[in-house]
Amino acid sequence: MIAGKEEAPAAGRAWGPRRKGVVDADRAGLNPFKRLATARAHAALLGIALHALEDDRGAPLYVASCNALTRQFADLAGLEHWLELLDGAA
Repeated sequence: MIAGKEEAPAAGRAWGPRRKGVVDADRAGLNPFKRLATARAHAALLGIALHALEDDRGAPLYVASCNALTRQFADLAGLEHWLELLDGAA
């Protein structure tokens, strides 16, 4: 069984009021769930585990880890930019 958007436990709560496909200025037209899935796939190709969580205030928090390296991001734009930098260095 595949969980739908409304059933996704951690990722759904991390988005808060922006869950219904609100357009982001930096990736116009892309659903935030699709952006997160794309970022996870990109990270996986680089050997990085990506987790979507909530911080203490309920805002989205993205944690990327690979071996001893751990980075956290408050927004998807910063995470996507970091992944692009890593991909360019490889």
